[in-house]
Amino acid sequence: MLINGQKINIEDLIQNSDFNEHLRQDNLLGLSDYQMSVLKQNGINHELPSLKELIYLINNVLIDSDDEALEIILEEISERDYYENTNK
Repeated sequence: MLINGQKINIEDLIQNSDFNEHLRQDNLLGLSDYQMSVLKQNGINHELPSLKELIYLINNVLIDSDDEALEIILEEISERDYYENTNK
């Protein structure tokens, strides 16, 4: 696979411990370590019973902030909430 003109071996990427740490999900909402760290940096508690509550808190913080990482996480969580909790 080519990413930004560089050849990336998927198997090597999966074996990379930093990559695996980024994806580890050991919390109630199944957030990655990266997502939890960005939430923590913004003073948002991720230990909530639902994604909808987390979305609400993130939206409140984004009223007074323009943190791009937090906006991306909000998009990811909102999309996941939609697919997991919307009847299709």
